[in-house]
Amino acid sequence: MAITTFGTSTSIGAGGMTGSLALPYYTPFLRENLYPSLYYRQLGTLITIPRGHGSKVRSSRWMTPFVISKGNATLTGGKGGYMLTAVGTLTETTVITPYALCANNITGQITGWGGARGYTDRTVIMSMANFIEGALESLSRELAFRMDNFVRRNISASALKIMPVNTVGVKAVTNSAGLATTLHSKNLARLAPYMRANGVPPWDDGAYVGVTHDLSVYDIFADISATGYVTIARYNDARRIYRGEIGEFYGVRLLLNNTNRLISVPGTGCLSTVTGLSGGTTGSNLYVFGPDAFYNLELESGGVEVWHQPLGSAGADDPIGQYGSVGVKVYYGVMPSPTADQRLIRMPHAISLQY
Repeated sequence: MAITTFGTSTSIGAGGMTGSLALPYYTPFLRENLYPSLYYRQLGTLITIPRGHGSKVRSSRWMTPFVISKGNATLTGGKGGYMLTAVGTLTETTVITPYALCANNITGQITGWGGARGYTDRTVIMSMANFIEGALESLSRELAFRMDNFVRRNISASALKIMPVNTVGVKAVTNSAGLATTLHSKNLARLAPYMRANGVPPWDDGAYVGVTHDLSVYDIFADISATGYVTIARYNDARRIYRGEIGEFYGVRLLLNNTNRLISVPGTGCLSTVTGLSGGTTGSNLYVFGPDAFYNLELESGGVEVWHQPLGSAGADDPIGQYGSVGVKVYYGVMPSPTADQRLIRMPHAISLQY
């Protein structure tokens, strides 16, 4: 005996009815709602893993051959770095000495995500809306928040930590009161020159991309000395606008994301060397990305499945078919880039707007 519900075939066995994959068009429906809601995913480089390859992937990365530090060029490979000696002037009868390439292997893993929403026969009878789509929209919002938070936590371990500055030309971590500063214009203006000085290439449009907490925007806009702000309304139509983007500040296109962690530091006054925040203050981190700062890992088929357990699928536990469920499975992973490349930096800052 077979029962068809919303086009999904289910069968009855010793354990009662069992559900199956939902209609094929629900999978792209979930992807269209889920992936565009991931703020960090849009900044990573996609690596597609073929089915049967396993859950882990290893990537070889040619690193930036040199970085500039206090006027000296040094190789990024090797303990402490080596002086840049692979390139020099040619001398007759002297053979050029080759030096090893800078390579770095990193390993990432696909992570499984799952969730489900239950419904009752009353939902089906009383609702005029498609309850499967409603469940998928709800699940996609929760999945997006959890997955975005997961990506941030996994890539932030590779971020180069720097402190905010208070005045131009002074490398300070506090303001005049000895407290961690907010994201005012001088802090934002430092970011793009810092990235370029470390040999980090910008994105195709010549800018870098930063992600900060929604509450940080108050401190940015409250700074009347800020003159380097370009709103997205003034962008050229050919430029891509990222999800959550509010504009460009001094060569950094800024995105807002409430999955960025809010940090409250106990105590008073003393600046924490771990968080970069002062005691008694609340703050967050601004992450600034160059291209290829991290990798998104996806299965070849997209790694997204939608399951429908129809009314009565619980068998003897649901004798009159009152309960059903809509569930999703997503396989997605993230892999940080080599730390020596310095394509991701973290700027801790205080937040003055609280709620």
